[in-house]
Amino acid sequence: MYSLLSLGLDDARLLADATVQASRRIGISVAVAVVDPGGQVVVLHRMDGTQPAGVDLAVAKARTAAGFRKPSKHFEDIASAADRQGLLGLPAVVGGLAVEGGVPVWLPEAEGRLAVCVGALGVSGGTSTEDAEVAAEAIEAFLKGL
Repeated sequence: MYSLLSLGLDDARLLADATVQASRRIGISVAVAVVDPGGQVVVLHRMDGTQPAGVDLAVAKARTAAGFRKPSKHFEDIASAADRQGLLGLPAVVGGLAVEGGVPVWLPEAEGRLAVCVGALGVSGGTSTEDAEVAAEAIEAFLKGL
């Protein structure tokens, strides 16, 4: 029997709230997408002042991280390092985007269970680097609270 661990609504809200707090600390307004391991949206926030396109970008970044179990920056790095711009389209298979700011959420290894990806967080509104920093800070704060 296989059971799937996934971020539920309450946890997704906590993660989204941590993301908003992290973005406020550095002075940016962001769109926040929290998705389950299959890339389906659980929570979506857009802070006041965030560009409308940020919503779609945050969802795409989160779907990339969930679908491939890797940060969305991974594909951006591969494409630029190998000078293979065609790889930028690979995340589109899952409705994703090869731009920094999507990060998988991993529950650490526990007794009787390996580490498991329970979803992903996508952030858009600052620079790609700021988006990734906000996501990393929010995930760290969220996991500390478990």
